[in-house]
Amino acid sequence: MNLARVDEYAGDSEFDRVFLTEVANRVEPLWGHVRDEAAARVAVGILYLDTLVFRDGFKVNHGWEANSFVGVDGAAAVMAAVWDWMGLDWLMMKKRFRPGPGVPQPPQSLHDELRGMAIRHPSVVLVDDQPARWPHWPAPERPPPVESKAAMRRRRRRLKVPGGIWRLFTQTDSGPVYFENQGALKELVVGNWLHVEQVDDEVWWMRVGDMRISVQAPRNGSPEVDVERGFYDVVQGETKVVENSYSPEAAAVAAPVKPSVWDVSVGLSLISLTGNASTLTVSGLASALRKTEHWIYSVKAYGAYGRSRPPQVEGEVESLSQVVALNAGVELRGDRRFTQEISGYLLAGVDTDHIKSIEARPYGEAGASIFWFDTKRDEKASVRETVLRTDFAFRYARELRFQYYPNRVDLPNVDLGGPRFGALFRYGLSKDITFQEEAEILVSVISDARILFSSQTQVMANLTDALALGVGFLVKSDSAPPPGKVSTDTALSFNLTVAL
Repeated sequence: MNLARVDEYAGDSEFDRVFLTEVANRVEPLWGHVRDEAAARVAVGILYLDTLVFRDGFKVNHGWEANSFVGVDGAAAVMAAVWDWMGLDWLMMKKRFRPGPGVPQPPQSLHDELRGMAIRHPSVVLVDDQPARWPHWPAPERPPPVESKAAMRRRRRRLKVPGGIWRLFTQTDSGPVYFENQGALKELVVGNWLHVEQVDDEVWWMRVGDMRISVQAPRNGSPEVDVERGFYDVVQGETKVVENSYSPEAAAVAAPVKPSVWDVSVGLSLISLTGNASTLTVSGLASALRKTEHWIYSVKAYGAYGRSRPPQVEGEVESLSQVVALNAGVELRGDRRFTQEISGYLLAGVDTDHIKSIEARPYGEAGASIFWFDTKRDEKASVRETVLRTDFAFRYARELRFQYYPNRVDLPNVDLGGPRFGALFRYGLSKDITFQEEAEILVSVISDARILFSSQTQVMANLTDALALGVGFLVKSDSAPPPGKVSTDTALSFNLTVAL
C-alpha cells in the first residue's frame, strides 16, 4: 500500500488526508490481496456507492453523518493507494472506473465476490444495509437504519419551510418522550410566560415573560427579530444588546439599551378669507410624550386666534374687524406606572378663553388611569395600533372671569371641584389612517352644581413618516357658562401635523 496516492489527492485538505488514510487502512485487509485489474472498476464503485459500517463504529458513506462520504475521487485515491501494484495515481484510477463508451462492464460475479469479501471480514458489521456474518463472531446488533433518499428529500424540504425543523423533549413517569419534525410547528405554550405561535407563512410571534418578540423568518436568509420589553408585564431582569456577537472581537462588547426619547408633534391650521368679507383664523397644537420603564411624561399646549370683518357695501364706511377667537392653554401630566395597565398621575394646567369671558383658569388634578389596550402598530406581525385609556380623578380649578367683548366688565370668579372621568381611544384604521376620540366630563360639587363636557374627534392620514394631514371636530359644553354666553361651542378644523 502506498499512502502517497492519498496525499496527492488530499493536497491542502487535512481532513481528506486523515479520513481517506483511515479508509485505506481499513480497505487494505478487505481487498488488498486481490490481483485483478478488472476489479479496479468494481472496487471503486463499491467504495463510492455502498455503505460500510465497521465493528468499532467507523462508517463510510453513512447517511446520518455528512463527513463519512468519500466520493468517487476519494474512492479512486483510496484504491490507488491499496493497489499500488497497478502503478496508477488517483486520476488514472478514476479513468478505470469511468472508461467511457465501448468498454465492457465487469462481470457481476466479480462485484459479488468483492462484496462477499467485505461481508465476511470480522471487522465489518454492515455492507449496504446487509448485516455481515463471520462464524467466530455473534450476530452483530443492527445499527440505526440509514436514511433513505426519499427521507433525505423530505428533510431537505423541511429545511426550506419555517417551523419544519423542531424538537421537543418531555420527561414523564415512564421515561423521556421525544417529538421531532412531525409536521410544521405551529404553536407552543408553557404556563403564562412562554407562548410561541406562527401567525403567517414567514412570521412568528412570541411572548417570553414581559417581552413581545416578532420574528420574520424568510425561507432563505437570516431571520429578522424585533424585541419589545415591558409589553406584557413589568420589566424584570436586564436587557443587553451585543452588536455582532458572532465576531470574537466584539462578543464581549455590550451595547447600551437605547434611552427613551421625547415624541414631539406640532400641528397648524389656517383659514384666510379676503374680498367682500375678511376672515383670518390661526390655531396651533403641540404635544410631547416620553415613556420610561416606570414613568410617562406628557406636555400639551394649544392656542387659537381669529378676526373677522363682516361684508360691506362699496362706498360705505369700512366695518371694523372683530375678534372671533382668542384662547390658549398648556397642560403638564406625569404618570407613575404600578403595572403595565394601571398607573397613578398628577396633572396641572392653565387655560384662557377671552371670547367666553374666562381670563384664566388654573387647575390641578390627581387620579388613576387604566390602560385597557395599548398595542403598538407592527406591520410585520399585521398588528394595528389600539389604545384605550380611562381616567378617574378629582380636579380643582379656579375660574377667573372677565368680560372682554363687547364691553369690558369685571365678573365674579368661580371655583370648580369634583370628580372627572376621561377616556382616550385610538385605533389604526389602516397602515396610514388613524382614528382618535378623546372625551372628558367634570362634575363640580362645590359652589353651584355645574357639569363641563368636552369631546374631540380626529382622523389623521400619514402623508410621510413625519407629516400627517388631519380633520378634527371639537365639542365643548358648560352647563353654567359666564353671563351672556351660550353653553355649547363646536369647531371643525383641518390641520397639518409634523412629528419631530
